[in-house]
Amino acid sequence: MTRTELLIAFKEGKLSTAELQERLRALKEQPRKNPLSEGQQGLWMLQKISPAMSAYNIPLCFRVFQKLDMEKFKQACAYMLKQYPILTTVFGENDGVPYQIVQPSQALAWQQEDIAALESDEILPYLKKKAKEPFSLECGPLMRVQLLSRSEREHIVLIVIHHIIFDGSSTFLLIKSILETYRDLIGGKNQAPQPFATSFIDFVEWEQAMLAGKEGDGHRAYWQRQLSGTLPVLELPADRPRFSSQSLNGQTFTSLLSADLTKRIKAFAQSQHMNLSIVLLGVFNVLLHRYTGQEDIIVGMPAIGRPQERFDSLPGYFINMLPIRSQVTGEQSFSQLIKELQLNVVDGLDHAAYPFPAIVRELNVPRTQTNSAVFQVAFVYQNFLQSTSLQTIKDLSPNSLSIEFIDDMHQEGEFEFALEIFEGDQFTLNIKYDPDIYDLSTIERMMGHYIKLVEKIVDQPSLALAEYSFLSQEEQDTILIDWNATQAEYPKEKTIHQLFEDQVERLPDNTAAIFEENSLTYRQLNDKANQLARVLREEGVTPNSIVAIMVARSLEMIIGLMAILKAGGAYLPISPDNPADRIAYMLKDSEAKIVLTQNRFLNKTNFDGLTIDLEDQRLYAGEKENLARINSPRDIAYVIYTSGSTGKPKGVLIEHYSLINRLNWMQKSYPIGEKDTILQKTPYTFDVSVWELFWWSLQGSRVCFLQPGGEKDPGKIVDEIEKNKVTTMHFVPSMLNAFLEYIEGGMDLKRLASLRQVFASGEALPLQQVKRFNNSLNASNNTKLHNLYGPTEASIDVSYFDCSSGEELNVIPIGKPIDNIRLYVLDKSQRLQPVGVTGELYIAGDGLARGYLNRPDLTAEKFVSDPFTPGERMYRTGDLARWLPDGNIEYLGRIDHQVKIRGLRIELGEIENQLLSHPAIKEAVVVTKESKEGSKYLCGYVVTQEELNVAEVKEYLAKELPDYMVPAYIIQLEKIPLTSSGKADRKVLPDPDSSMMTAGTEYEAPRNETEKILVEIWQEVLGTKGIGINDNFFALGGDSIKAIQVLTRLQRLKLKLDVKYLLTNPVIKEVGKYVTQEVKFAPRDTAANKIELEELDNILMEFEENSV
Repeated sequence: MTRTELLIAFKEGKLSTAELQERLRALKEQPRKNPLSEGQQGLWMLQKISPAMSAYNIPLCFRVFQKLDMEKFKQACAYMLKQYPILTTVFGENDGVPYQIVQPSQALAWQQEDIAALESDEILPYLKKKAKEPFSLECGPLMRVQLLSRSEREHIVLIVIHHIIFDGSSTFLLIKSILETYRDLIGGKNQAPQPFATSFIDFVEWEQAMLAGKEGDGHRAYWQRQLSGTLPVLELPADRPRFSSQSLNGQTFTSLLSADLTKRIKAFAQSQHMNLSIVLLGVFNVLLHRYTGQEDIIVGMPAIGRPQERFDSLPGYFINMLPIRSQVTGEQSFSQLIKELQLNVVDGLDHAAYPFPAIVRELNVPRTQTNSAVFQVAFVYQNFLQSTSLQTIKDLSPNSLSIEFIDDMHQEGEFEFALEIFEGDQFTLNIKYDPDIYDLSTIERMMGHYIKLVEKIVDQPSLALAEYSFLSQEEQDTILIDWNATQAEYPKEKTIHQLFEDQVERLPDNTAAIFEENSLTYRQLNDKANQLARVLREEGVTPNSIVAIMVARSLEMIIGLMAILKAGGAYLPISPDNPADRIAYMLKDSEAKIVLTQNRFLNKTNFDGLTIDLEDQRLYAGEKENLARINSPRDIAYVIYTSGSTGKPKGVLIEHYSLINRLNWMQKSYPIGEKDTILQKTPYTFDVSVWELFWWSLQGSRVCFLQPGGEKDPGKIVDEIEKNKVTTMHFVPSMLNAFLEYIEGGMDLKRLASLRQVFASGEALPLQQVKRFNNSLNASNNTKLHNLYGPTEASIDVSYFDCSSGEELNVIPIGKPIDNIRLYVLDKSQRLQPVGVTGELYIAGDGLARGYLNRPDLTAEKFVSDPFTPGERMYRTGDLARWLPDGNIEYLGRIDHQVKIRGLRIELGEIENQLLSHPAIKEAVVVTKESKEGSKYLCGYVVTQEELNVAEVKEYLAKELPDYMVPAYIIQLEKIPLTSSGKADRKVLPDPDSSMMTAGTEYEAPRNETEKILVEIWQEVLGTKGIGINDNFFALGGDSIKAIQVLTRLQRLKLKLDVKYLLTNPVIKEVGKYVTQEVKFAPRDTAANKIELEELDNILMEFEENSV
């Protein structure tokens, strides 16, 4: 019991005066409670949050190949507790403040075991399991020794010590001492502890004095400069998502450099007048840069941390992590990089005395729930167990033990990713990683790439960093040849309408198109299209002429489209719902001379050319025969306008052969026939509509046109599927979500029995949607779901992934390339990225568009030379992607600010330009946000000269933009936050439903007893008044230690709160939900409780004065 607890027991009559005095005397005679160093506080807090973790267990493991006097070896180990008292330390806390206490009487934790029954390959896993058994910081002991014997002359010694009392540079000191003591005991010498003039507590006091003095001020100022501005978060590609908190699991992958490469590295370092660790850290930085594309990189690097010679002979936790910040660009040479890096490291070492936890706390460095503060990866260069040190151990005396270190035993889990290098005749490389985030195959590739970079760099250090290739020839062949082997035959000598006419000849009386209660056979559709095509030719339509069409979904739509193609032209779809200015722009930019429309839209064109009403029956009075063919497959089939970053949309030109390649692949992969019906529901201004409009016509199938507006109504979609026995259809994922919700509401899935296959594209397809689909439609009707990907510039789709294969899925990739398409994932220098590494996705092959209409500059920018296939082009998608190990590609988002909402591609810059055209708006930024349900929406942020009416701003935008481009939210800010480079910092813009829509948090008073208690405790711990339930604990100066103090004060009131909830929900409104009662109690006056405790403190003071 603590002093306060004893006094409370005395006041309650549970102790007599004599008993109280006796217990207080006993308490006073207990060993001294000492404060923790800054580094120890950090480890103590981590262990407090995760008591069962083993990330800070340091294993020292070696074999003994000779007869061992086990009792004397045990005595030698026990002697270490007397020689180095810190090894008997345990940790406690008072009111949330930790302390450490040495326990001189602590016995050695010793375990002896016969493992002769274990097979050789079972020993290492057994040792690792033993090494990862957790410690209790409160109870101790924090060092344990295990002697495992295989025979009389073969033993394994496993010493495991918690990092909080030990570090790597203490290893040689401890093992040497154990072996010397064992030698002396064998020789009959008595051992007496050698007193030290200093202790680890002296280091703690030195550190506290340093932090409070001028030296600390100087160090603090340095780190403030080094870590100024927005700190980068290293986006190292992972195989699985990072969790809300680090798992602290760890594994190690080891590789040994050849003796020849090791010599070359050492020679290179010498020629550059560089320390070996700088050279190898420099290569690590290059690897991180090439893997992430980031130029501002921070790597954690340990410093020994013994600031004065008096601490050199002491074991303990002296180590300190230094955040080494570097600027790495593709243009600089490696020689330049390491010169700058050496200066950074030397400067950092000059200020290494300043503890890293203090940097994080005092600079208020932000820490996300999924990333460590300041740095996410570490580089550890180990030379404290060099060959000279090992030789010293071996040469102790003939009577000492001959030992062999077991190199595969490692401290694991401290970092998500770390590269550890041991110096020697051959460098030993260990990558320590979190297996919950990275696969072993990924780590093996990274190790190979690091070694490849080392080889390239030491041979050619003057090259620009972007020029180093680190993929093996095997990797390059896999990507370029194996995964892009898509060559296939298709009718590239024909046009779309020729292939349709082949089906007319084969199946003239089969139903071709259905709309509501009306339908057309193949012959009827062909006849009407021929009649209209003749009219168009008479009006001057020739190959590559652009003919606009502005209609609602109907039979007139397909008649008009077929007629335009038969006449030799290319169709330009325009939505009648578009603003008048947008319609006028597309007609003018395309130089269209003819618009096909319907009677109800005649007044929307405002067009100087010829307007033709498709409902005018006089158009269908001419000859019905097929027209003479004037097209080639290289002529334009259609033009679709997509959003443009300049504020105006741009027209994409797709040729016949490209479309035929796409449709031919689809038929080979997902065949349809005479009994199939495709549901046409996608707006024809969106390129997915193209396969809905034409695929059926090449195979003798049918198309069913959904009534206008029905695409937004799941009920009408179901009715149409059931009525017309639809077998094939498409959904944008956001609409698929609404459709699944509808059918999961108790609908009889037999109504959808005809549906064989569903294609999804236009947006990223969420994993949960796939699971819901497979659990419903696939499970009941065997309906298959397929994920497609492709930009308008590459003929609809270029990759595919089958989602209903029955395999367990963890991610939904965009898949593999379709026929005659090649896909590349490249870095900024258009070099191949390895498997798993993010880059820009490029597309090459027969699907590429001719280019952009009237935009040769943009065409040249986006359609560039293919470096892997001379004489051909490739298209820069602007999409981020990476190869997966099985040859599929995973989509990861956009490089620029172009996004897709409901499957429609949007340039955020176009919306921003429209916002800026408003006379009252000075600045504007538009971003995408994601709802809790996973759907995306647009959010606009504006800086204005006056208070704006949001409804009026949306109305203003709607005059120029389609409805899907009008932001769902428009938020006024005093200023747009900027990054250190002066660009809008989109990542920190507030959510639209957040109280941060104003400059600060809005004060809200506590609403219940729990929130009142939390407010009082926060104010007491943080020393701040006026705290509301929306204030952030860490923003007010809270840290992990103060978080423990909050918990302690809650415990006094019989309230319980897990610390992790405070760390992850640092707002009273949220964390209050997790406060529970330890026992039932009536609410009490916290102020009165405080007075009661103060009275007991006064009693304690009086008692101490009397004792003195």
